[in-house]
Formats: sequence, structure tokens, C-alpha cells
Amino acid sequence: MDGGITIFAAGNDNAPGYWFPACYSGTLSVAATNNQDQKAYYASYDTWVDVSAPGGQVYPTAQGGVLSTVTENGYDFYQGSSMACPHVSGMAALIVSYAHRNQIRISGSELKNIIRNTTDNHYGQNPNFVGMLGTGRVNAHHALLSIDPGRPEVQISSPVDQSIHFLGAEIELSAEANVPNGNINRV
Repeated sequence: MDGGITIFAAGNDNAPGYWFPACYSGTLSVAATNNQDQKAYYASYDTWVDVSAPGGQVYPTAQGGVLSTVTENGYDFYQGSSMACPHVSGMAALIVSYAHRNQIRISGSELKNIIRNTTDNHYGQNPNFVGMLGTGRVNAHHALLSIDPGRPEVQISSPVDQSIHFLGAEIELSAEANVPNGNINRV
């Protein structure tokens, strides 16, 4: 990758304002949403925010949080824009890794634009914050497709969206692929 990218959490003040360092123009700033794509009750917001990502919300139940590692080999649910930011950092690493593996060169500014331009619009769930939660909630799948448009588009038809499966359960997967050139080279 040519250049780099800095990704910062927008903050947890439930207010607009200039929250540093996230509001610096050179950064990619991340606001937090809950598991319903709504602005998390604590999330800072403003017109300088670039994108939103799941930051968790442990109220009314802890399971609404982001599962994170804790000391002594454990896990616990947390919330915060500092939980949202690693989603975007991981997504950036995934994009860079994919690009490198496929001999696609991207710059830091191109990476930032890929992340910003491939989000899902979540303003239907956030009508009071239009323009203040970035371009939308990040979508890694759309980001990867945008850097390699020749890749097949796959639609999973089973299991259906929002279905719940237990750890260790067998799941039958059904999918259809739309391939631009008619050839699938690898799965």
C-alpha cells in the first residue's frame, strides 16, 4: 500500500462538537451504532464523522455490547466508539490484504474512500442525525467488491437474514452467483 491511514473513534459524549483527534481532517473518524443500526446512545456525532460501525450498547442487556477479550482468558460485553473503531481497522486490513494478494495497488486516500463509499445507509434508523454519522455503517463485503469488480456477486438464499443458529449446529447453505464473464475460477 502506498501511504497509510489513521482511524480514530469519534467519542462517547452523546453530543456534537470537535472531538480530537477524530475530527482532524486527515483521519478516518468512526461513530458508534447499536445492533439496530441506530446511533448508540453515548455516541458523539457531527458533520466531520466519516463512517459508523457497531460499537455496542450494553443497556438494557449486556448482550447488546461488543464481545471483547478481558484479562485472565475471558470475554465480556463492552460498548463505546473504541469498540466501533476496531471494526473499521480490521476492515481496512482486510481490504489491504486482499488488494496485495491480488496485485492491486491502493493508496491511503484510496483506502479511505473505499471505506467511506461502500457503507450502508443507516439514516432511516437515524432521522435526527442525518449527515452527522458519516456516509453510513461500514460494509466489508461491499468494500471488497469495489476493489475487484470482476468478482462474482453472491446472494445467500439460505439461511435467511436474521436467523439464529447455535454454536456447533449444522447449517445448510444455499447461494447463487452472478458471474460477469460466466466463469468461476475458484471458490
